[in-house]
This record gives sequence, C-alpha cells and structure tokens, in this order.
Amino acid sequence: MSGGDIIVIATASATLACQQFAHYTNERIESRSYIRETPASSCEVLEDYDGDKTKYEKELEVGLACSGLSGVIQYYGTEQINGNHSLIMEDFGGMSLSSLLDKKQSFSMVEIVRLGLSILEAIRQIHERGYVHQMLCPEHILVHRSANQVKLCDLSFSSSLQKQSQVVINSKPFIKYLEWVSPEQTGRMNKDIDYRTDYYTFGTVMYRLCAGRPPFQSTTPSKLVYAHIAMVPEPPDTIVTQVPKMLSQIILKLLSKNADDRYQSVFGIRFDLERCLEDLASGTFREFSVGSADVRSRFQVAQRLYGRERETEILLKAFDRVTKGESVNHLALVSGYSGVGKTSIINEIYKPLTKTCGNFISGKIDQFNKGLPFSSVCQAFQQILKTIIAEKDEILKYWRENITNALGGRGQVIIDVIPEVETLIGSQPPLIALGPTENQARFKSTFIEFIKAFTRPEHPLVIFLDDLQWADLSTLTLIEDLMSNDDVSHLFLIGAYRDNEVEENHPLNRVIKSIKKTKSVTSITLSGLGHIHIARLVADSLQRNVDEVTDIANLIMRKTAGNPFFVTATLTTLVEKKHIHFNSATGKWMWDAMNSINITDDVIVMMTEKIQKLDPETQRCLSMAAAIGNRFDLKTLANIMQDTIDRTASRIWSAVKHELLLLFGDESSVAYSNATLRKDAHRVRFQFPHDRIQQAAYELTPKVDRPQIHHHIGWTLLQVIPQDQLDSVSQEKLFDILSHFGLSSDLIKDRKDKITLAGLWVKAAQRAKGSSAIQSAYDYACLAVKMLDEDSWNDHYSLTLAAHKVKVEMEYTRGEFQKAEELYPEIFRRCANREDKASVYQIRFMHLEMEERSHDALDNIANCLAMYDIYFPSPKIPLEEITNLLSAECQQTNTILAGRKISDLYSLPDVKEAWQEIIVEMVVNCWATTYITGIKEYIALVSAMAFNLTLRYGFNKYSSTALCNYSFSHSTYSRYLDFGPQFYFDVAVLGCHLLETHPNERLRARCYFPFAVGINQLVRSLNDAFPLLDIGYTSAIDNGNRAYASYMGHHIVAHRYFRGTKLGEVNQLIREKFPYMERYGRVSWCYGLGCATPVRYHLCDDSMPFEKWQEIEEASLTINQGSYFVGAFQVDMWKSDRDYVRVFERLEKALENSDGVTGFYSECEFYFCVAIVLLRAKEDKYLDSLPEEQRKRYEGLIDHSFELFERISVTCPYNNEHKLYLLRAQRARQQGELIQATVFYNEAKISASAHGFIQYEALSNELCGQLWLTLKQLDYAKPHLDEAFRLYNLWGSDAKVMSMSKDYGKYLTAFSEVYSDAEKKKEEGKRKKIKNSRDRVDLSPVIQNLEIVDVQTMMKISEAISQEMSLDQMLEKMMSLLMENAAACRGLFLVEEADELLMVAESQAGETVVDTLHATPVQLKEGYPQNVILHVSHTRETVIIGNSKDASAFESEEFIEKHQPRSILCTPVLRHNKLKGIIYLDNNLTESVFNSHRIKVIHVIAAQMATHLDNAKYTQLMDSEMRHRGMSTQLIGVKKGMEEFIDVLCHELRNPLNGIYGSTHFLSEQIKDFLSLLQKMKDPIRTKHLMERIVEINDLLTDISSSSDQLKDIVDTVLTASMLERGTPQLQQIHFKPLDIIDKVISMHSSRMSDKGLSYEVIGSDPTLEVIGDSQRLSQALVAIVSNSVKFMDHGKLTVQWKSEEISDLRVRLNLAITDTGIGMSETEVSKLFQQSTPGQTSLFSKYGSTSGLGLKLTKEIIESMEGNIYIKSQKGVGSTVYFSVLCDTVQKKKEEEDKMPPEKRRKLNHSKRVLIVEDNMINQKMLKRMLETEGCIVEVADNGQQALEKTKSAYASAQPFCVIFMDMEMPIMNGLESTKKIREFEVLHHCKHSVIVGLSANAREGHTQAALTAGMNHYITKPFKKNDIVSAIE
Repeated sequence: MSGGDIIVIATASATLACQQFAHYTNERIESRSYIRETPASSCEVLEDYDGDKTKYEKELEVGLACSGLSGVIQYYGTEQINGNHSLIMEDFGGMSLSSLLDKKQSFSMVEIVRLGLSILEAIRQIHERGYVHQMLCPEHILVHRSANQVKLCDLSFSSSLQKQSQVVINSKPFIKYLEWVSPEQTGRMNKDIDYRTDYYTFGTVMYRLCAGRPPFQSTTPSKLVYAHIAMVPEPPDTIVTQVPKMLSQIILKLLSKNADDRYQSVFGIRFDLERCLEDLASGTFREFSVGSADVRSRFQVAQRLYGRERETEILLKAFDRVTKGESVNHLALVSGYSGVGKTSIINEIYKPLTKTCGNFISGKIDQFNKGLPFSSVCQAFQQILKTIIAEKDEILKYWRENITNALGGRGQVIIDVIPEVETLIGSQPPLIALGPTENQARFKSTFIEFIKAFTRPEHPLVIFLDDLQWADLSTLTLIEDLMSNDDVSHLFLIGAYRDNEVEENHPLNRVIKSIKKTKSVTSITLSGLGHIHIARLVADSLQRNVDEVTDIANLIMRKTAGNPFFVTATLTTLVEKKHIHFNSATGKWMWDAMNSINITDDVIVMMTEKIQKLDPETQRCLSMAAAIGNRFDLKTLANIMQDTIDRTASRIWSAVKHELLLLFGDESSVAYSNATLRKDAHRVRFQFPHDRIQQAAYELTPKVDRPQIHHHIGWTLLQVIPQDQLDSVSQEKLFDILSHFGLSSDLIKDRKDKITLAGLWVKAAQRAKGSSAIQSAYDYACLAVKMLDEDSWNDHYSLTLAAHKVKVEMEYTRGEFQKAEELYPEIFRRCANREDKASVYQIRFMHLEMEERSHDALDNIANCLAMYDIYFPSPKIPLEEITNLLSAECQQTNTILAGRKISDLYSLPDVKEAWQEIIVEMVVNCWATTYITGIKEYIALVSAMAFNLTLRYGFNKYSSTALCNYSFSHSTYSRYLDFGPQFYFDVAVLGCHLLETHPNERLRARCYFPFAVGINQLVRSLNDAFPLLDIGYTSAIDNGNRAYASYMGHHIVAHRYFRGTKLGEVNQLIREKFPYMERYGRVSWCYGLGCATPVRYHLCDDSMPFEKWQEIEEASLTINQGSYFVGAFQVDMWKSDRDYVRVFERLEKALENSDGVTGFYSECEFYFCVAIVLLRAKEDKYLDSLPEEQRKRYEGLIDHSFELFERISVTCPYNNEHKLYLLRAQRARQQGELIQATVFYNEAKISASAHGFIQYEALSNELCGQLWLTLKQLDYAKPHLDEAFRLYNLWGSDAKVMSMSKDYGKYLTAFSEVYSDAEKKKEEGKRKKIKNSRDRVDLSPVIQNLEIVDVQTMMKISEAISQEMSLDQMLEKMMSLLMENAAACRGLFLVEEADELLMVAESQAGETVVDTLHATPVQLKEGYPQNVILHVSHTRETVIIGNSKDASAFESEEFIEKHQPRSILCTPVLRHNKLKGIIYLDNNLTESVFNSHRIKVIHVIAAQMATHLDNAKYTQLMDSEMRHRGMSTQLIGVKKGMEEFIDVLCHELRNPLNGIYGSTHFLSEQIKDFLSLLQKMKDPIRTKHLMERIVEINDLLTDISSSSDQLKDIVDTVLTASMLERGTPQLQQIHFKPLDIIDKVISMHSSRMSDKGLSYEVIGSDPTLEVIGDSQRLSQALVAIVSNSVKFMDHGKLTVQWKSEEISDLRVRLNLAITDTGIGMSETEVSKLFQQSTPGQTSLFSKYGSTSGLGLKLTKEIIESMEGNIYIKSQKGVGSTVYFSVLCDTVQKKKEEEDKMPPEKRRKLNHSKRVLIVEDNMINQKMLKRMLETEGCIVEVADNGQQALEKTKSAYASAQPFCVIFMDMEMPIMNGLESTKKIREFEVLHHCKHSVIVGLSANAREGHTQAALTAGMNHYITKPFKKNDIVSAIE
C-alpha cells in the first residue's frame, strides 16, 4: 500500500474513519479509493488489539454477506497497519450524517424526506439479506449530498437472528448510543428484538433531522433509558413549525414504544413518506391516516400481553407498595400450568423498575437437576454480579464497599455458593467450623445481609424465581426467612410455579402457608386465554380484524385450551406449514379452511416435530444439551459430544436460528466460521427458551438410555477438572457434576469409581451442610454411603466414617430423630478409637440438645467421658449426692490452685494431648444444657469440673469458656469456695484473655455472656457489660448461635434499663432485638417479654397483659415465670401500690419462681424492690396484720435484702450503693428516724447521680419530697418533687410523670408546662418545632381533680389536641367545644398582650372566627359588656350574671336595654398566677345558664387554648433565635476553621524543626570531636586550614540554630495568640536562666540591628541565676517588645536591663526594662498601645513595617498570666522604655517538691535499661535513637502504635520489659493515644509493672497534653525537642 493524504471524515465511538487516496495492489480493486478504519487516539477505544480485530472481522463477515447492495458500503478486507487492525472499505465520497449535522449544514424539508427514503431503502436491502442493523444512528449513515447517495456502515452490531429474546439482550454495547436505541434494546422491556427495532432507530434519526435534536436528551443513562421506555417525545412539528404535521405523525409512529404499534414494513413507511414528499412539492398538505398502506409480509407473533390486564395491575401495585416503603418487603406468587404466561406477566415489572433505578434478577430451577441447592438464587445473583464487575471503577467501588460491609468477615459463606462474589470483594478469611444447626443459622443470616446490600430505597431489588415447584427445600426455607425478616426492605420477591404439580403436602405449600401467617402474599393464578384474547392475538399478528380470524381462533382454542405458549407455537406452526401464508398480490395474510387442518394438540409432540426437522447431528446436540440442563456453555457441550468447539458451534447454530435455543454472548462466534470470531465461542452460553422445548429435546433420547447419558456427562465434566483442583472446585460445579451421577448411580459398578464418587459426595454433603442446604446434604450423604461397601470400613476407614457421620447429622438436622438414633449403634461399633467415638458422641449430643432431651444429652456426655475413666454425674441423681460431688470438686480446685493467684495462671502451659482437649470440649459444650436443668448445684458442679480439667491439663481453645462459665456459676451458686467476687472476676478476665491467645470465635458469645450477666455486675459498673453483650450478640449471630444471640438480646435490653438508659433508647432496643428472639429463640423471647414488664409500665404500654403473655409462654417454664413475676413485682414497687393483698400475691409468685433470675442483676433489682415494698407495708402497719410466722418470714426477707446490699455495695458500689442508701432511708423512715432518713435519701441521690442511675436519683428525690410533705414542710418538699418530676420526665417514664402529676400536681412548679414539647426538648438539649400537642400531658389527672366533669367533652378535647392542625384550626375547634359545653350563644377569647386585651376568637350564631395575626382590641368591639371584661381583667375573679338585673351592677342602663343580656360568664385564664387571657360567654335566650360547676370544664378548655398560643409564640421566638444562632454558628465555624488551620500549620512546621534541632545538636558534637582531633595533628598548615573551615561551618551551624530558634518562636507565637483567643493558656514550669533568654532574643535581632547601624547593651544582676517558669512565654513577650523597639529605631542603642527580686524563699520576680532611641510616642499614643490596632498605628506600620511577634495587647495578657505587669514611658522624638515584670519559682521550691515525692516517683533513668521509640518519621527515629544510645540505653524502634503494642507484649513475655517508651502521638494504623491505652490495659490485665510512657507531638495545645496524660502517658514533650528535654522528662 502506498501513502497519501489522510483526511478525517467521520468519528465513531471506537474508531476514526479515515479517507486516503492511494492504490491497493490487489488487481480486483486496483486504482480504487478506499476508507481505512483505525483506532482513534482521541476518543475511547476498545480495550485491546483483539477487541478491534474481533469487531472488524464481524463487520467484514456481515459486510461481505451484504456485498452488492447499493445501500451498504462495500467491504474488501482487513489488514494490520502500524500495529493497528484496519478494515478496508470503499470510498464513495460520502461523509457521516453526524459530521454534516455537527457542521450545522442545513437540510430542507424536501431533502430530509428524500434522505429518509434513501436510508429506508438501505434498511430494506439489509433486511432482505436477513440482517437487522441494530445500531442505526447519524454516525453510521454515510451521505454523499451531491450524488444523492446514502450508504450504511458499521455493521458490527447487526444480527442475523430474526428475533432476539429479551432475556438475552445485552444492552452494554448500546450504552454509548443511548440517544438512538429502541426501547427493547435497553433490556428493560418485556419485548424481543426483531427487524422493527431498525424502524425505531430510523425514527430517532428522522426526528433529529426535523427537530434539530434527538427525541430524548439527558446526561444520565438511566433517564435516557426511562425516556425511551415510558415517555412520549414532543411532536417535531411543535418544535419546528416548518415540519409538516403528517411527517411529524409518521415519525411518532416510528417511535412507538411497542413494536406492534410501529410500522410493520418498509412498504408502509415509504408509502407515507412519498405522500409527504408529494405534498411538499405541491405545497398542499393533506391529512391522512398514517400506516394505512402498511403490511406485514414477514410473520411475527404480536408481542402484546393479552388477557392479563387485571393480573398485571395487581403485580405492579404490589411492587409500587414496596418501592414506596408502604410494604417492607413482599412476596408475589404467580401460578398456573406450564406455558400459561407466568414469565411474561412478571417481566412487565421492567418498566416501573427502570423509573426507580432498581435491579431485576431472575433464576430458574432446572427440571432435570432439581436437587441443586440454591441453584436459582445463585443464578439470579450471578447475573447482577457479572454486570457489576463489568461496571466503571466508581460503581465497582460502591458495590464492593456495600457488600464487604454487609458480610463483615463472613464473605466466604457467600463465595461458597456464588463464586463471582470473590471477584468483587477479594478473598475472604476461612470460616469457623460449626455444627449443622449453627451452620444453618450462619448461612441464613449472612445470606440475608448479602441480599440487604442490594435492597435499598435508591435501588430496590426484584428477584424472580421460576419453577418453584422443583425448588430444593433449602431455597424454600431461605424464601421463608427473607419474607419473615422486616430488616430486609425494598425487596420484591416473585415466585412462579405450576400449581398442578404442587400438592397439599408439597414443601412449597407449607412455606407459603407459614409466610401467610405473618405477611400478606399477593397470589395470582393464571388460566388459559379466552377465545376473544386468542382472536385478538391472531388478528394483530396477521393484521386483520378480529371477526375475520374466528376460524383460526376456534382451531387454536380447541387444540391449546388457551395456553399462551401453545397458542404461539400452534400459530407459528400453521404459518410454517403454509396453512397461513402472505399473498403479495393482495398484500394480506390468507389461510386455508381451518376445519380440514390436522394438527397435534400435544405441545411436546409439536416441539419434537420442530426439532426433528433439523440436521440429525443438531438433534443429537440438542438432546445432549437438554440432559446437561436448562443452561449450558458451548465448551461443556463440545466436551460431552467429544467433538471440537468449532464443529459443535456450527451444529448448534441451526437450533438458535430456529428459536429452539437462546444465545448469551457474541452470536458472531457461533454464526460464522471465521477463525478470529470462533476463538471466543467457548464463552458462549445457551438456554432453552421454555422447559417444554427442553423436555421435547430430552425425550429424543429413549428413556432407557438416559441414565447412560447422565453417567457419560458426569464423567466428562469430572475429567475436565485436574485431579489437584478437585478440592478447590466451586460448589456450584461440584453439585452440578454430582447431580448427573445421582441420576445414574445404578450404573456405577467399578469399586474404584465408587470410592472416588463417595469422596466427592461426602465433600458435597459437607459443603451443602455449610450452606444450610440440609436436604441436599442428606441426599449426597446417602449416595456416598450407598457407594461404600463392607470392606470400605477397612481400606477406606476415614472416608466411610465421614460419610456415616454426615448422614446421621443430616438425619437429625432435618427432624428425623428416630432414624438418626437407629444409626448410632452401628457407627459406634465401627469406630476404631476413642477419639472417633468421641466425635460421634459429640454429634449425638447436638442431636439430643436439638431434640430438647436435656437429661439424655447429659447422659450421652457421661458415656463419652467414661471412655476416659472420668465420672460425669447425671442430673437425675439425688441432690445430696450432687452437693457432695460439688464439695469434693471445690476441694480439688483448692488443691490444684495451691495458693496460686489467678495472675499466676497466665503462665499455665497448653494442653499436651488431643484427648485432653476433647474432654474439656465435651464438658464445656454441655454448660447451656446443664443450665436448662435448673439445678443450681449441678450447674456449679459441671462448671467446676471444666475448670479443674483446664487447670489439670493446660490451656486449649475451650478453656476460655470453661473459665467464664466457672466465674458465673461459682460466684452465684457455690457456697463451698467463696474466694470473693474479685477472684471470680479475675477468672473471667483470664478466660477472655484466652479467647485471644487461643482463638475460638464460635465461643466468644459463650464467654462474654456469663461474664457480662454474671460476675461483672458484682465488681464493675453495669456499663462495662454493654460492650461485652453487644459484641457477643454480634458474634453469636455471625456464627449461627441463635440461642446465645437470644440470651444476650434480652440482657442487652435489661442491662440498659437497670442502668438508667433513657427509656426511649431501651424501647428502640426492644424493637431491634425482640423480633429476632421471637423468630429464633422463643424461650428467650418469653423471658425477655417478662423482663421488659417494668419498661412497658413506664412507657404506659399495656400491650402485654399477663393473660396474653401466658398464652405466648405455653411451656410455663420456671425461668420464664420468674422473669415475668419478678418484672411485675418491680412495677408494684414503682407504682407505690397499696393494694397489699394483690401485691403480696404477686410477691409470692415471684419468690416461688425467683430461680429464673438467680445470678443476674435482675435478682439484685428484685430484692431491692422486695425490701422497699415490705418496708412500705411495714410503715403502713400491713405486716402487723399478718400471722406472726408470715410476718417473720417477710421481715427475714427485709434482712436478707439488707445483707445482700451491704455485701455487694462493698465489692461494687457503682451499681448498688444508691440502693443501699435508699433501703436505709426507708428503714429509718419506718422506724421514725425521719431526719436520718432525709440524710440517707440525700446520700442515695448523690450516689445515683454520680453513677448514672437517673431513675433512682428521681426516686430518692420523690421519696424525700414525700417525707417532707408528711411533715408539712412544703418549702423543703417542693425542690425534691420538682427534681424528681424533671428526672422522670428526662428518663422518659410517662407512668411516673402521670403519677406525680396526679399525686403532687399542686406542689409541682412546672406542672402546667412540663408537658409542652418545647420544655421537654429544652431538657434534652434539642429543639423541635411544635406542630401539634401529641406529646402534651394526658388530661386524665386533671379530669380526676374535677368535682363534676363532662367526660364526653374531655374526650373531644383530648382528641382535638392529639390531631395535627394549625393554631387557628385548633382554637376554632376549642372555641366550638367551649360554646357547646357552656350552652352559650356568643363567646370571646381574649388574650392579654402589652397591657391590652386583644380579641383572638369570636363565636356567634354557630360560627367561629379566629384571627391570631390581626387580633383587634376588645374596646373596639361593640355589643359586649366592657365593664364586666375590665373588672375580670383587673380583679382576676370570675363574674357570673344570671339576669339583666344582676348585670346592672356593672353596665349602664343603656347597654342593658339595648342588648338584653340574660346570662353572662366572664372568667380569667390564669397560668402561674399570671393573666393569659379572658373567656367571655353570654346567652340572651335563657337566664342563669352558667354556674360554678361549668366553669371547671371551661377552665380546662381555656388552659389548652392559652397553652397553644404560648407554644406558637415560643416557636416564633425559637425560629428567630435559631436564625441568629445560624449566623453565629457560621462565624464560630469560620473561627474554628482558622484555629484548626493554625493547629495544623504549627504541627507541620514543628516536625521538620525537630529534625533540624537534632541534626544541629549532633553536628555540634561532631565539630567538638573534630576540634579535639585537630589539636592532636602535627601538620600546622593543614591544621590551620581545617580549623578555618570548621570555624566557618560552626558559624553556619550557629546561624542555622539561631534561625530555627527564631522560626520556633514564630510558630509558638502564632499558637499562643490562638490559645489566648480561646482562654488563658496553661504555663509550663521548667528550669531556665533569664540571661539565656535575653541573649537568645537579642541574637535573633542582632543581624537586623547591624543592618540599621544600631548597637545594643545588656545589663543584668546575676548571670548565673536559674529560675523555674515558662521560658517560652517570657521569650515571646520579650521578642514582641524588642521587635517593636528595633522597628522604630533609625539610630542609637537598644538597652536591656534586668534584675531579680526575691519575694520569698520560693518566689522571685524578674524585672526588665527595654530602652530604645526610637521615634517615641505621645501620652495619647501610649494610652492606646495595649488596644487593638488603630488607624494611626496602621500608618506607622506602613512606614516602618509591621512588627513580628505578638501584638502588645496579647503581650500584656501573657505577662499578666505570669502574675506580672507592663507599662511604658515615652517621649516624642527621644525614645521609649518598656518596663515589665513576671513571677517565677526558685529552684529551691522545685527541690522541696521533689523531696516530698515518694521514691518511686523520683527515680532516675537507669541508662542501661531498654527503651522503645515509637515514631513513624524516620528522621525523628534516628535523632532519638542516637540521643539515647549516646546515653548508654538499649534502644528498639517501632513504626506505629500497633507494633509498639506487640513489642511491649513480647518484651513482657521475655521478662525484659521496656523501662521507657517514647510514643509519637500521630501515627498510621494505630495512633499513640490508642496504643498507650492498650498497653496500660495489658499491664493491668497481666499485673505488669508499668513502663514510663513519654508522649511526643508537634501539637502544643493544652488539650492534647491533657489527652496524653488521661490516656496513661507519664509525660508529654512538644516537638521540636532537644536532648536535655528527653533526659529531663524521663528522670
């Protein structure tokens, strides 16, 4: 090829079409010009060379097939040029339409229509060649305007398939052309792609030509997709008026969403366009019916959905409820016969889903591989994952983070069933081995979290699972779990199944019934189409009227019974057999007489006939493919056919063309034999479009041969996998392979094959078990056992045992307990050793535990331990014997410990023998089962056995739980060894430590539970149990331990409640935790409901009365009865219930079942309540009325409670001290020691407040206030009652707030407003706009205080204030109630505002007018008795007038005569004794209507009206305040930002300064060493030369040091200024010499003074004086003063004088005077010096330059902070002197303080000790290391806090701890503060001697210093530091 000029003529998305004039050497096209396509450098290109090549090869293949067509560009070949794959095409001189449009070339309407006709002709040509272009857009249309030529190019998107099913549509290639695609190409329509898609894209091009823009435009792809699917474009003639109306209508018809509504032929389009062309030529525009000449010569079944309108609406409404959040999640079930159209109706969900940006995924269960667990669900998620993995980086990142966060550390659970997840989130940590039940729970909870990652409001998820009648049980149970879990929102799950194949006892039916118990389910049953629907389908398909196709419809109805799939197939068959044909002469479809046609009525026969028309090899391929499954790939099929991929592709293509298979992937790799295209054929996947087609293909193979086929498939699939990869083969592939062997198991004869397959089936069973697919696991285990013969126990013992073990596990897991029992004896008999037997015993134990046979389970343990000669007692033996055994076990504990402390046990060795670990495991695992027995001594005995075995054998991975269980049981139940709570606490701490050193994550919950709910409460605050419970709960869920998750769930709630957590938060926890417990742990749920009884009381929630709870708790377990009655009795304490008969009945019930709370904090709470109630009863003399024996028993309970709290208040005052004080107070009160009682109440209140028990702080105040009331000391009572009321309100106890309102309402200061939202939110520190009064006080307390009340009126009031309405509406409602209740004819509501009465509401003649914005003064209102109203306003008394005579006392005769008042009531509305308003009512019909009793109701209504008005005013004020606060907040934000910037700036400058300081220090040391060496040199000339160089270097070093000092001072100055803005900074106390500071400051300014010709002098008293103070602040003050002096001096000398003055032996004052010869100042100027800068100063600065350092105002503040003062004397033109002084400590004071310190605090650094440097900056590491090593320290280095922690632990373990740790504060991975905390925790936990930790940081803020010391650091040094700083800090 020769070169030439290249001209760009078109730009496509992936290529540049380039025009070059040259000659091609091939004779065939010699001397012809051509176009060459090469990859574009300026736009997105295909990612690799192979991609270009494949694209061009496909385009070439299609182009050559279309060779000779005038409307398609001619293709000649491909070649490689400059490394680029190029495509050779003709050059006819055209340009792309897009280029012409971009160049703004205009087209006339005539030219547009002609151009359209040319494009249409090109479309016709390629359609006739059997291709659909599929990507018609301006870029792919080449136009030669002058030659009137149009050619189509870029055929790489085209398809030779007449129809592409919507399920195979890959919309990704079209993403760059979204403006031009058809709705069906988006993949979001329930429509197939056919030739009519080119008509739509042709319509988009015509729209662009006419309207100047595409029909839809958006930068958001999803919006474009939605527009194509659901939006109607604006008619072009409304955009451009020159567009003829009929042309506009033609374009709109082309753009119809439904292909059936578009034109059906090129003929029809051409006919209408030519009409338009004629009209344009003539200038006369006719109106005509578009499409009237349209015909469909190519048969196409209409794609509309017929007869399913109602069902579609039901489905879409259900989906709409999910997307709007009206339904959390929802299940819709569509049932009907095969082929009835279930899938079609479900696919209608695509359109609304596009609008919500949701995702639709689907999975189908294979009829011939039904047993594959989760196959359909996994298939569905594989779709979306493959899409995500191909997305852009930002989308990929979003999903990766979402899914990773959702799965936590359990990602492998999902990867095992959906391998594609690993590609997205990476490899995951291995899973912990669990039992089958725990496995099930872990899998389900993890899968639910996985699904939740996809279900969000912003992207709801629709999952469609087809053919559920064949679903495995694991899939069905997953569906049930999903639908019963309200945490999964925005999920719409649709299932389709054949109801004729689902019998009553079918698993699917059972699951549906279970779901319907708690959730509504949308059920849609589809039947066959009716005759009318079939007729419409036929008519639309044949383009005829309905009445014309009756015969065809009758035939089809008769043969198909209306089954849609069969209807379509039958109609297609009639066309294929020419019974229906197109008559080109008439342009219509014609047909034979239908009554004479013989056609089958069996759809399988019909499909079989269709298949049998294919080539025999293609038939064989199809039959084999059907046996593989519903889906398969070409590579697998080729392997099974034992043929090449190339030949297999050629054979299978025919089936694709005949619509017997759907093709997923690039069709060109199968359609063409081109080698380049075929190389990707192995990636192509296929699917049968309908299971009836698969069934027909499958049945081509005789039934007798099918097992052999599956056998062959199984071995072929297995042999493809290399032997060394069998263990890592994906779960999906393994299950798939084995499903074929399952269908051909009888053909497996060879023993070697049986053993191989048995191994695979065992592996599959274990994997299925891990994935919670229990039935599948059982089936696989059975097949494994079937493969193994008698001899297998000998020569394949491990495999055989594993097969039998997994089988028995699956038997009991699926509920077949008896069958499992029958298997154990044989397995035990076959076990070869004790360890194997023990593993079977462990399985049986879990079986018996699941079956709830607790005693049998424990006997099973006993049998197991008997093999190891260990006696394990049964719970059924006498209690005395258990007690004796417990006593003996406790003695053993004493003997084994032999006086050792728990801290000594940390060095206990690990277990040595495997059997020893087995024994501990067995005993540990049965603890929960022993607990269920309810025998306290037995629980303690088993715990002691596990503890002693651990001490005897050594530590192992079960020891952690053994120790934690022991700490709980023996601190609670055992009386034989009372080591004290601290001992048992230390045991539990050791147990938790072992959990980290001997990891066993599945036991974390088992460790944390007994620790948190048991011993913790006896030693530490209840707060400390929160993290243990929360972490344990999460761990239990993660590891499938539903039992422990449920145990912890209710304790999480109970502990928060007992601790005094806000009740709103407690209630939220109930809503979060209890649903899980209800689903997975009903016993715990019942227990939790009982415990929550007092919570419900406080929240006024009566939803769970005892009767209802009793119905739920059917088992009447002691533990649950205890929780309920103990909880109920707590309510009695809070209610102060005096109905002692009922209370004592409840007390007896609680005592009877108190074992249910033993060991928990509930027990303490219970006995506290017991004592309070009994002391109350004793005070009320109720106990005295009881029989003596009963009375003594109750008094004994009081004594027991006191003893309990006296004891536990010593070990744990945090939780119990306040309760003890309350008990003492109540006893003192009962005994008449009232003053002592008030003292105890006060102590209780202080203790409760200090430890955060808000409810008991409130109770202490309430009881104390109550006591003062009984003494009639209201002044003392009120503050306590008010505080109690406030605290109850803050805690959230509605019951106590109501109770106090009722009992003490008249004493409470805040009674009338405490319920307003504003006041309550103010207490919370929050603001919420008051829109309604829902949270206002319940009116019942007020009602009860009324003597006579209209209850109905009060109900109306309550209803009104609970409704959300505006202020005016509320007042109108209240006024109406007022008028109605008072029987008034007229009424006014007046409000006092600025000493004026304003009329807010007026009622008259049944109408009420309210105007709160424009209220008028009442004086301006005529017709009302002004004197009466004024009288009430002044006296605040109520006036009632019964007749005109009474009215004369107030009003004039003129008024009485004119208005004739008969009844008047005027009453003030008072609030806090302040007049808020006046209510005026009158009745001119009846006398004496109003009375004093009626006033009380009126007052209630009026009070509410006044409250609403106040609230409205408050809201307005708050709005105004918030606006001002908003501005203030913005300013604060700016200031804070500046402060943070200063912090960062100073921090970043200090770090490099540290390196400079260290380097100058070491360089100085080296210079000294060089000088010493030089003095020893004998060469004087060389010595002199080197000496000069060194002196020069030393001078430079001095300059560097001085400059760095100056920079440090500047940084410190900036920081100090910032700190002074925030408040007085904390002063440092360090040694320094004043003269050193002065010299340093002068040195900093010496260069500047020298430049200006100035001299200086320092005059001082004692140059050796040392003091202690803040040298840095002194330096800053001096720099500011000297800087100012130097700046304003042009000549003369600067003099600094200083002297010290002893104030005492311990204090000294430094007096300084700085005199300059500058410009001087006047007195006025001096007086303003310490203010902010003035204009005058600004002018000075502009002349002399700004000052460095602090301003004098801030300098003054610093000096004053150092207890000094400053003043200035100055004379204009002479100069100034600044005098200032500061106070410092003497060195003697410091020495005395050090002498008083204990010796351990005064230790000096032992320089031979080990030091750890923790620093991420390499320079700082080197500096520190060198400093310390020169002092003789042994130094180690860590780069971050995590390394520091590990090195510290290792150092303690090796008995070589670090003496000192230098800890940088800011580091990656783990910072210094966190590392310090963890080191201190480690030291405390292990009783290690504390290392000195010195913090290092570039941040000098006081807050940072405090944070460091709080974290546990001993000292804090600010960078940059010097060597002396380091040594001083650690000494």
